[in-house]
Order: sequence, then structure tokens, then C-alpha cells
Amino acid sequence: MARRRKDPADSWLPPRVYRGRSAYEWRPKDGPYVKLCPLKREGERIIEPPEIKRKVLEAYESAAKVATHRDVDYWLTRFFLSRRFLQLGRHTQGDYQRYAEVKVDPEKPGSRNGVRIVFGRMLPAAVKPHHIRRYMDYWADAGKEITANRHLSFLQTFFGWVREQNAGVLINPAHGISKFPERKRRYYITDDEYTRLMMAATASTTPYVAAFIEITYLCGLRRHEALRINLEDITDEGIKVRRGKGSKDEITEISPRLQAAIDFARSLHKPPEPIANRPLIRNTRGDRVTPSAINQAFAEVREAAGLTHIRIHDLKKKAGTDGKDLGHRTQAMRDLYDLKLAVKAPTK
Repeated sequence: MARRRKDPADSWLPPRVYRGRSAYEWRPKDGPYVKLCPLKREGERIIEPPEIKRKVLEAYESAAKVATHRDVDYWLTRFFLSRRFLQLGRHTQGDYQRYAEVKVDPEKPGSRNGVRIVFGRMLPAAVKPHHIRRYMDYWADAGKEITANRHLSFLQTFFGWVREQNAGVLINPAHGISKFPERKRRYYITDDEYTRLMMAATASTTPYVAAFIEITYLCGLRRHEALRINLEDITDEGIKVRRGKGSKDEITEISPRLQAAIDFARSLHKPPEPIANRPLIRNTRGDRVTPSAINQAFAEVREAAGLTHIRIHDLKKKAGTDGKDLGHRTQAMRDLYDLKLAVKAPTK
């Protein structure tokens, strides 16, 4: 496994491959450098779409003329550039990349290494079901059974793709591995709790979290769905909501309360106004708020409100219970987000 790049965004580059003035260059220890592929630019900015990255990898393997050690690390890099990966939703893509790259954090008890560090040096054909099982238990020992289940889903998808790449994998080693039982969370945020949460958010050092909470609830959104709303998505007809995980996209009509939340979010914007891809919810620097930043801000707000048991996703469940159509295609999913107890007559 090659030495890690200083910039994680460059981790896909093969060993001793760098960006030159006009092309990607392979610089072997002995001999002159070799140009692989021309750089692609938009103005002064270098752009690297997946097809360019694939060409660089192919050109390197051809130029190096060495037997590349095709271990799990090798295939992970190529999977994240593959059409199979690019067909996934953006949220799922982000999750999968995080499951692969996560590393132990000494400051976080129970922190664990991800797929690349644990399996990276193994050949794919050498990975067996008992290795996957031990990896699952490794995460569960830290009290992260649900996380272990998510990693298993990624491994099933990844090894399914590897099996189709002539990598010597005859059977997907992640298939047939049992997941840990998951108990569906059923917590309803009361109106009083919601008011306390909003008061704490408005008074916080990150007031954009108040706009995030209100818009997430009123539109019935997941975290990433709220964060990716752009100003261009807001029209006279309503807010264009792009949902994930199989739910239907929609246009949410703008009520006076939702308009107030939008106006508050925009009041926090600092000039100059971005020209393109303009996020509605921005941080104090005027940039799009990242998922990790909103998690931190929300954690501080709920602690200030004395509501540390509340989670961001509970806002969507409150919306579904309070009557918002969340775009779910199945009755089972609609029932999951409706926390009201049915009122039934007694036995006659």
C-alpha cells in the first residue's frame, strides 16, 4: 500500500504520480518522468471527473509495466471511480467513502479503523466470511452495532463489484453475514421541546442552526436534504425538495411560517452573494454548512436546551407524525414515521 498523500483528495493518485504544468506525470526513482494524461482545466482550475481519473490509473499501469499488487486497497480506489459507485445517491457515496477511510481517533473512546486500513493489504480472494464477521464484531465491541450493519452493506456492494472485475473473487464474502438486530427509534419531539430547542438555537453562536431546524421540520427532511437546498430551488411555486433513499421528490408550498424561516436564513448571508450553487443555509463564513458542522452545532444547541436525547432525524419523524407527507412510497415507511398511537374502541 503506497504512502498516504498529505491531501486526502489526492489519495486516488498512483505512487509517484503528480500533477505537472500540463499533464499528470509519473516520476520513477530512476529515469526521466513520463507524461500520462493531459490535465483538464476550466479557466485556472484543474477539474478531475471520474473518467479522467480512470484514464490516469490506466496510463500509469501501462507506463509502469510492473505487476501491480491488486489488493483491496487497489480495488477500493477504483471502486470509488467506477460507474457502479457513481450510480449511487450522493449521500450513500459519502457514507461509503467514510466507511472506507475512517481512522482511529485517540480522543474518541471506541474509535475504530475503516475498511481500507483493516482489509487494504489483503487480496480480495483472501477475504473470507469469517473476516467480515470479525470486522462486524470489532465495531460492535465499541457499542456501534448499527454502524457495523452499515459497514456490512458497503462491503456487500463493494465485493459484489469486485467479483465482476476479474479479481479472482468467486463468491462475495460479505453475503450471508447476519446483521445485528436494530430497534427502530420511536421518539416524538413535543411542541414544548421544539420551542425550547428553537430558543436555544436562535440564541446560539451558530444561529443558522435555527433556520436548519425549522426548515428540516416544516419540509420533513433528512439532514443532508436540508443542507443541499439552494436559493435557486425556491420559487413562487414553493421549495423544490430533492429526497433520497427512494422517496419522491416534491415541491413544498411556502407557508408564512416557512417563509419566515427562509427569510431568517437569508438574513444571515454575508455579501458578496455567490454566483452559482448558492446554499440557503450557510455558516458564519458564508459557506455551505457541512454535515459534521451541523451535527456539532445541533449537539451544542440541544445541550443548552437540556434535550440531549433528541436527534436531528427526530425532526423528520415529528413532521411525519404532525401530518407532513414525506414522499414515502410504501405504507411500511409511512407507518415508521407516524408515531401517533391508534385510537381503537374497546371490546364490545
